[in-house]
Amino acid sequence: METPLAHLLTMPDDIGAYEPHIERAPLSHLMHQARNDREDLQARVKTTATLLQHGMEASIDEEEESTATQQFNRIIQQLPLQTNTLNKPGIVLKLAAMMGEYDHEVVRDAAQMRQYVTNRLLEESEATKPGPTRMRALQLLGTITEVGLFTERTEVTVKTMPMESLEARLHDKLRMLLPAEYNAIVHEQDQERPDGNA
Repeated sequence: METPLAHLLTMPDDIGAYEPHIERAPLSHLMHQARNDREDLQARVKTTATLLQHGMEASIDEEEESTATQQFNRIIQQLPLQTNTLNKPGIVLKLAAMMGEYDHEVVRDAAQMRQYVTNRLLEESEATKPGPTRMRALQLLGTITEVGLFTERTEVTVKTMPMESLEARLHDKLRMLLPAEYNAIVHEQDQERPDGNA
């Protein structure tokens, strides 16, 4: 009787002959291409964060901080990032922090601008202003989302009714629209019932 796996003892030394065929594809097909600089930066930040979790240490010197500032200024001016400069974790983290702060400032500035415009419209709607100016200011105030005075709304009312009532109404409509077919269907259903009652 042959022992299990005995064929492994007689295998030639050239193991490469038994290597399974692996279909190779270019690495570029497996990689996701960033659509824009922000997406590229987010991917670099995630990679850096993962490496930091696994023990990599990161620090930033003056030159790297300067590089991050230069790239930040390019983003503000809507110029493309020089991705070849984003090769050190310190630069990536500093740039990400600067972008995060900038985004918060933009949101805060937008809220302040909204408040300013609302206040100015309120001033323009005072009784001492000319009629057309007051009317236009009031119209614009009415279009502010929170006010929503001139927003068209559609109201949908959903009415529910018991299933028996709905079935009775459906039977009435069918009896009225298709009397011959309705009677034939009802007669058929009555015959299929085990008790034979209508």
